[in-house]
Amino acid sequence: MIDDPKRRGLGRGLAALMGEPAPGSEAAAARSAAATGVREIPIEQLKPNPYQPRKVFNKDALEELAQSIKAKGVLQPLLVRRAKDGQGYEIIAGERRWRASQLAKIHAVPVVIKEITDRDAVEIGLIENLQREDLNPVEEAGAFLQLSEEFGYSQDQIAQVIGKSRSHVTNILRLLQLPKSVITLVITGKLTAGQARPLIGHPLAEQLAQRIIEGQLTARQVEKLVAVGREVGTPQAAKKGGRPAGAAKPKAANESAPARKDADTLAFERGMAAALGMKVEIEAEPGNPEAGRLVVHYRKLEQLDELAKKLSRR
Repeated sequence: MIDDPKRRGLGRGLAALMGEPAPGSEAAAARSAAATGVREIPIEQLKPNPYQPRKVFNKDALEELAQSIKAKGVLQPLLVRRAKDGQGYEIIAGERRWRASQLAKIHAVPVVIKEITDRDAVEIGLIENLQREDLNPVEEAGAFLQLSEEFGYSQDQIAQVIGKSRSHVTNILRLLQLPKSVITLVITGKLTAGQARPLIGHPLAEQLAQRIIEGQLTARQVEKLVAVGREVGTPQAAKKGGRPAGAAKPKAANESAPARKDADTLAFERGMAAALGMKVEIEAEPGNPEAGRLVVHYRKLEQLDELAKKLSRR
């Protein structure tokens, strides 16, 4: 699969696939067009690539490209294939130029027509955008998932195609496990992949995401925040000084031992602790599992003030 000569061309860039040098000037573009069978196609005969990994097109960037096209024309031809229904052509690479050409009121654009499989269409669309660093991490993950589920690619094969490590592929794919609201924050650029990754599988990922944005936390700070929240209440946390700072003193021998907390309660405690940055305890009322109290421990008045501000905003 990966050893096919044409498939090796994908990794070297679109110029290799199209059999042309990457244009370095207008003259180079013109010579390339003459040598590779470039033809003009009316813009209305073109349609977007159904396998286009990019879902978001920046309006300002499109307008800027449209102004450039008005002044100099479309210098690099679009890569297209004949549509399966026989009506026009599907854009494999160059959808951004096509959209900008419409804004520039261009009636026809240069194209190179190739016979391209669906599998190659996904690869080319992914590589084109990765080379230009145009994809956000969620779009990149979606393209990896499509290569895996629809075309049977392993993570090693995806890594080989895009020229990155297998761990990069794994980490990007894991972002799709986040809650939808957090994924949206990554798509819109409010959270980076590094900030979002520690939230994967966390019961309070959405609340933590808002705290990250409000506090403008770095990826390293997020990792520490989540780690602290997960360690609160664990045996390891109690090793320092006999028990965690702020922990309740052991009960007297004549006091009844508290009921063992279930996994959901412990997870909620850890999540709340991570979200607030303070130790949190949930104590069920004896004989009434639906009632109890929530105890938040603070070490200094500034923490209490910050908690009061958060509660007053809700």
